[in-house]
Amino acid sequence: MQGMDESSELTEKINEAASPTSYTFKGLFSGIFFALAGYVIQFNASSVSWGQRSFWEVIRSFHMSNPILYLLDLSPLIFAIAGALVGKTHQEKMAYLNKVRDLLKEQREQLSSLRFRHAELFEKTDDCLFVTRLDGEVVDMNRAGMKLLRIDGLFNPPPTSNEELCRRLKEKGITAQSVYSQRKERDRVLAALKEKGIVSNFEVKLKRFDGTEFDALITLTLKKDLIFGRIIDLTAIKRVEVLLKKANAELEKKNRELVKALSELQVLRIQDEKHRRELARLNEDLRHANQLLAEMAITDGLTELYNYRHFMQLLKKEWERAKRNKQDFCALMIDIDHFKDFNDRWGHQAGDEALKVVAQTLKSQTREYDIIARYGGEEFSVIFPDTTLATGYAIAKRMIEAIENKTLTMDSKGQKVRLTISAGVSAFLGKEEDPRSYAQVLKDADVALYLAKNKGRNRVEIYRSDLFTETLKDPTLSKPPSHDGD
Repeated sequence: MQGMDESSELTEKINEAASPTSYTFKGLFSGIFFALAGYVIQFNASSVSWGQRSFWEVIRSFHMSNPILYLLDLSPLIFAIAGALVGKTHQEKMAYLNKVRDLLKEQREQLSSLRFRHAELFEKTDDCLFVTRLDGEVVDMNRAGMKLLRIDGLFNPPPTSNEELCRRLKEKGITAQSVYSQRKERDRVLAALKEKGIVSNFEVKLKRFDGTEFDALITLTLKKDLIFGRIIDLTAIKRVEVLLKKANAELEKKNRELVKALSELQVLRIQDEKHRRELARLNEDLRHANQLLAEMAITDGLTELYNYRHFMQLLKKEWERAKRNKQDFCALMIDIDHFKDFNDRWGHQAGDEALKVVAQTLKSQTREYDIIARYGGEEFSVIFPDTTLATGYAIAKRMIEAIENKTLTMDSKGQKVRLTISAGVSAFLGKEEDPRSYAQVLKDADVALYLAKNKGRNRVEIYRSDLFTETLKDPTLSKPPSHDGD
């Protein structure tokens, strides 16, 4: 308000000021008046008689007696010049004053805007803002402060403005010191404020006007004889801190449980890994056992050749393949000569060794894809895929020769024994669309073997239907043929 009054007075003075030209005329008239006054004084002080001299003579006599009058004659001009200079100076000052007036107007507008923004911020902030004097008299307080300190409950009806609030607080003798729960805290805060001029985020225990206490952060700034302050209610923050402590304790408990669970899980993982390795080993053993079982299911345990059942399955597959591709294959039936007598003389254990030797020797004479099996007892069967009758016969001859050249040591004295075999070979003529079944092909090889036995053993015979029509009767193959004792 003081700034506004000064600006108004300045504006009035500027408006009432004379123009620069008027100062020139005022100087001229002042100079004339000054000159006339000088002449009057000179005339009164002189003893010159007007009746004896003319006016100009008297004037000249005055100038001769007092040369200062020459300067007095120039006074109108001097005063006029002085008035012009004063007018120019005045004009410059008026221009400066106009600028000052505009600047004051702009500052007044800015100050008004700042006051408005300050008032708006003062009222809209959520924290308690207040202004007090050093003696504690409340000068101003925002709505948030009234709500926080619950001042409204002190008055009925409640105050309608901050001015009314401060007036009624003063009437009741209520000061800012009333909000401190403990006097020593109040004294400590005021001492720090007077020493440093500012107290920032000072945590104290305050008291509302309804008697309830609360924790708060207080910030005070001392400006001359006024204290500007802010109070932040820590009630919600303290509640959150309690909840956080409780949550942290619970979290710590959960963390310990988690660490324990992780340790137990690690133990379980180690045990699981151990069980996995054990299971893998058992699976490998099981796979190996299954492989052995599968091999045992198709393999003769003594000679490690295919057994009769698997051999018949392979024979059927080869027969189907040969028919489909119109290819030949040979079937060979082999029997150890006089094997019953060998067993009776040397024992069944020696007979088993003999069977092993014969099996390995026969296998050494076959190709990788040939099929060789222990047919039953001392009999063996061989399938030669994609093989003509002549080739099958040649292979059978090599087998007989290999067995004949093989010797067995039978006792501790080193007695040597030789074995011989007889063989019969039959060919399936797939290229000629042979109508026989796979069983018939094997049956024909067995007939050829029977013929080799009748012709003196240690030989191979080829099945030809025209050779056996008058000589032999057809044997049956309802079970694996046996030639024990032959």
